[in-house]
Amino acid sequence: MKATLVFLAAVLVTIQCLPSNVQESNSFEEWDTIDDSNGQELSVEEKKTDDVDMLLENTILSDVKTEGCSLVPLYRYHLSSGNDHFYTTNPHEIGTTRPGTLGRYGYRSQGTVGKIYNRRAGPDVVPLFRYWNSGIKDHFYTTNFNELACGAHGWKYEGIQGYCFKDYLPGINHPLYRYWSGNDHFYTTNPHEIGTTTPGAKGKHGYTSEGITCYVA
Repeated sequence: MKATLVFLAAVLVTIQCLPSNVQESNSFEEWDTIDDSNGQELSVEEKKTDDVDMLLENTILSDVKTEGCSLVPLYRYHLSSGNDHFYTTNPHEIGTTRPGTLGRYGYRSQGTVGKIYNRRAGPDVVPLFRYWNSGIKDHFYTTNFNELACGAHGWKYEGIQGYCFKDYLPGINHPLYRYWSGNDHFYTTNPHEIGTTTPGAKGKHGYTSEGITCYVA
């Protein structure tokens, strides 16, 4: 029954797919050439200005792709040497999707955290923006463009990773929790990995909960 509900939900949202533009994230090869040496902890101030709203709209509308709208895996990788967690819908960036196997740039596959849409769907989904900070060697993902806009505090904007649900739909999607350790952002749908989902609460491995980023299938 649950599988049927998930299938029907995917069909309904797919029907609503708009001609969106998933901008390809910047090449991995560029990460070490980015001149951002002043990595800092994120400022979460929300600047609701007309300029930022216009910038957000232009950013989303600038990503055009022709393939059909569908749910695709959001792969998770870990770089032990720099303690960076990396998430992508493009398996070619690291070159492996099998959990436990070592891929490019020293990243090891940790499976998937769920599925998100490869194109903009109806009003129930939102863009998942991706950033890279070469100063602290960390990737950051958010659905709130106002957090970093096109780059701030040492972060470089790398485009839209995909589109995730903005609201919880029982039996259809799961919360994607966000955590911060001081030098690494970590995202998971499994609350037991860190042991807390309360924003501001400290959990395992030095990570502090920063709430829910969005919801994934």
